[in-house]
Formats: sequence, structure tokens, C-alpha cells
Amino acid sequence: MSDKERQEVINLFKNNIKGYIAINDIQEAITSITYLFWNKKYLEKSKLDLANIDSIESYLLQGEKDSNDFLWNIYNSIRPCMVESNLHNIFNYLNNLSEEKIIDIICEDYSIYSRYNISTPNSINDLAYQILESNDNKEILDICSFTGNFLTYYARKKKNYNFTGIEINARSNIIAQEKMNALRVNNNLINDNVFKQNFKKKFDKVFCNFPFGLKLNESDYNLINNLNSEIKYEFNSRISSCWAFVNSVINSLSKDGRAAIVMTNGSLFKLPDQEYRKLLVENGYVEAVISLPERLFANTCIPITLLILSKNNESIKFINAEKMLSNQIFHSHVNELNVEEIMSEYNSLNNTKNSKIVSNDQVANNNYSLYVQNYMEIENIEVKNPKKLNDVCKEIYRGYQVSSNEINQYSINFDGSEEYQIVNITNINDGVIDSNLTKIYLDTDKLNKYVLHDKDLLVTSKGTISKFAVVELKKDEKLVPSGNFTILRLDKNIINPYYLKIFFESNKGKSIINSIKSGGVLPAINLSQLKTINIPVPPLEEQIKVVNRYLAKTDEIKIVKDKLRKLEESLTDIANEEF
Repeated sequence: MSDKERQEVINLFKNNIKGYIAINDIQEAITSITYLFWNKKYLEKSKLDLANIDSIESYLLQGEKDSNDFLWNIYNSIRPCMVESNLHNIFNYLNNLSEEKIIDIICEDYSIYSRYNISTPNSINDLAYQILESNDNKEILDICSFTGNFLTYYARKKKNYNFTGIEINARSNIIAQEKMNALRVNNNLINDNVFKQNFKKKFDKVFCNFPFGLKLNESDYNLINNLNSEIKYEFNSRISSCWAFVNSVINSLSKDGRAAIVMTNGSLFKLPDQEYRKLLVENGYVEAVISLPERLFANTCIPITLLILSKNNESIKFINAEKMLSNQIFHSHVNELNVEEIMSEYNSLNNTKNSKIVSNDQVANNNYSLYVQNYMEIENIEVKNPKKLNDVCKEIYRGYQVSSNEINQYSINFDGSEEYQIVNITNINDGVIDSNLTKIYLDTDKLNKYVLHDKDLLVTSKGTISKFAVVELKKDEKLVPSGNFTILRLDKNIINPYYLKIFFESNKGKSIINSIKSGGVLPAINLSQLKTINIPVPPLEEQIKVVNRYLAKTDEIKIVKDKLRKLEESLTDIANEEF
């Protein structure tokens, strides 16, 4: 269906049901009214004489009320827009089309005009289709099938396959059923909670595009944890909900099956999710991870990743496809993938500029991170408004390597010597330097060249997890960073220290820092490489807007943590009063 034809259909329905249905229910109205028309004309072979139909409602109405009859449920779901005078115009239009064109209208995705539809874009459907078609099996499962966009895409290419979908929203499931029925394919669309499924039947090809950011409730966790899952893990609210859907995918996968799952990026590297990622990697479930561009979905601009699962993998292919876009323009508000280019990387047996094959052991050494940028070369990580770090710094230096002997020797102030406070890695918590610092007293000025200035940015030099903190000095304080820190003394006329901290804490920032670390158990930042990395430096007013938003959120977090601390203290008080 061309973009012009698609818009013509949208306008037809918008103009003729306006005032009788919400604008974001257009998808449901188009699909369901057209389906009922198609069913009457082409399946029942009922003659359509628009001039003599007493009531279009009675013409469309089929099935039995107060039953689970599919046609009655369709009719009932769109009843608010069943206004005869308007429907005459729609039916006149449909009556002049071929059956093939009518089926196209039923099966089309109308994206932003759907209340229930978090539909998968067709370029992602195509990529997943090509990856899953690497085996010849014919059992397809779509977990969180919504309005059937992926199943419809697949069914139009492989009509002899068996299609199963699981969707909790009843009205979305009705739309998916209409599409699959119109294509006349063998289908079983289940309207139920996926976490209730035991998957006695296994599937060769599984797709999942779960709702992003979904919060699960206690009953969901009970359902998940009571299943006989292949991966033994106790789910709770601390882990990202996406892994619950991944768990369902694994439970549904056949021995030689393959799955494609649309993921947001945060859960691929967040610390609370590490244990589940560890189980995935160590059990050989992860085959490939493909980072995709932003603005692929009509309802969100966030970048996403396609996680490919199969069984018995000893290594993982990481593919950076963030710039692999089609030159074709279909809809102005979304990007389209260059599927051919991505598949070339996926099928390659060698490392390339945009892909790396990494052993499971190497992934384990990287905190089981599945974030693609952590495995890419630094030159492939792009930032906006780039400048070299060295060009925005007045000074970059290592901290002072204080020894335990010095701490013992100078821990007491006998003669009014200068007080210095040593900042160690353990003193950085939630991006803030705490007040519990080691103090030493010297009567020489040998530490003065290491003393921190207000708004210096501290970066931990060693370790797999990096910490960052902006120095906020109190009057007359002399803070000395330990040798485990690199200190960035920034030109604040060019870059705001908090803005740079925020960047370093982002996915791209972490990837850049990780890419310049070397060493085994305790990798260290290469200082010469650090000086040459690209960082984003937009105008200061833009930086300040981001910083203000960030600091407002950190203030909220402090308030919540303080409330939690007081609540915990009150629990202790109750216990002490009782016993």
C-alpha cells in the first residue's frame, strides 16, 4: 500500500466518523469496518446494494450477542462510530475496490492513529523475518502480538506457515485476528497474559516486541516465578521488566529455534540486571546483539536494540547498525532500516568495522554487558558538536599515590601542620564525594600541586565500573585525590563540568571510557587516549538546560532516599521498643 493510498484511507475514515470516535481509535475503525464489509461481500457473498440497504448496521451485524462470537465482538467494539450516513460514504469507497485492495486496507498499520497499537515498524519486521528465516521450520510465535503487525508481515510472505500470537489486550487481539483471517492463514491468536503460558508446545521462530517501560505487578511476578522456566531466576521489581518477557521467549523456544526481541538499551548494561544477563550468556542463549538507530518507531525516538537468541552459543556477535538507514523515505516521522546492509554484517563470519564476534568469557569480563557500543572501536562512536577533551581542559592529571605508611605517619597533627583530606574511590557515592575522608597533616607543600579546585571533575582511572564526581569545595578545604583518579580541570567558559559528567554517565560516554581501558582484572584508562576522545560541546545555554534537569532529578532522589532512611529507622525503633 503506497503512502498516498494509506493517507487517502486515513482521511476517508477521519472525515466520515469524526465526532463519533477518538482520533487514536482510527486504526480500530478502519480495520474493523473494512473487515466486516469484506466478510459480508467476499466470504458470505452477500450482494451489496447501497441504495436499498435499510440499515447498514443491520447489514453488518452478525453473530450472537452475549457470546464469544468473533463477529459480534468486532461489531460491538466499533459501535460508537456506526452512524449510517457516514458509513454510506465509506462503503461507496470500499465497494469500488478489488478484494486485494480491501485486504491491504485491513492489514495496513496506521501507527499513531491507534490507542492500543505499539506496532513494530515494517523495517524491523523485515529484519526479524530475514533473521528468523535462516531455518526452514514453519511454527511462528509472536509474544505481545498487539494488533498483529509482525504476524501480518510474515504471513504475507509465508502463507503456508502456522502463526501463533499472545496478546493481553482484547481489542488489539481482535484487530490482529481480522488481519490474519483476511489473509486466510492458519492462526491461533491467544488473548491472555503471556506469563500464564507454560509453553508445552515449542516454537522454531519467536518474535517479541514488548511494551517499553512496562511496570509489572506482584501477581505478574508470582506467575513468572511459579512457571517451570528453563532459566532458574527469582524475578522481582529490582530487575528490568524486559527480562521477564525474554524469559518467556526462552521458555517457548524449540531446540533449534531462534528468537528476535526488540529491546531498549538500558537493561543491556544496568547493574541490577547483571545476574540475569550472566545466566543468559553462561547458558549460551545469546547469539547476536544489533544496535539500531533512533526514531524507528512512530511513538518514541529512543534508540533500540534487536536481541537474537538461540541455543548453545559460545560467542556473541555485536553489530553496530545505528547508521544503517535506508535512503528511501516512507513516512516523514520515522526512519527506515537498510536491512540488506545489516544482514550482510549478520551473515559475515569475520569481524568488521561495524561488528565484532566476542567470546562469552570476554563478555563475562565486561560485567556481562550486552550493550553493543562497549565492544566497538572508539572511532565508530559518534557524538554531536564534538571537541577533543584536551581542548576543553586547562589541565588533566593523575591523583597522588598516597601510601599506607604516609597515612599512618601523618595521621596526627602535632605541630599545626596543613590538613589535607584524601579522596578515595570508596568516597564517591551516587556521584558525590562523601564527608568521611582520610586526613593527613604535612608541614611541606608537596601535595599542593594535587589539591583539587572547585568544580574539577574526578574520573576513576581503574576498574571495570567507572565513577564520576564534580568537586564541590567548602571553605578552606584541601582535598587531594588518590592515584586511582584522573582529574579534569575544565575551561568552564566552554563546558559545564556537570554536563560532561552527565555525558560520561550516558551509554555513549561509558562506551568511550571503556574503549580506552586496558588490562585484565583491573583495567585502567589510557591517559594519552583520554585526552584525544571526542566529547559533545553544544552552546553553554543548552548545556545548562540539561544540567538543571539532571540536578533537579538528583535532588528528588535525595529526598526519596532520606524518606526511606527515616522509615527504616522507624522500623528499628519499633523493634527496639518491643524487645
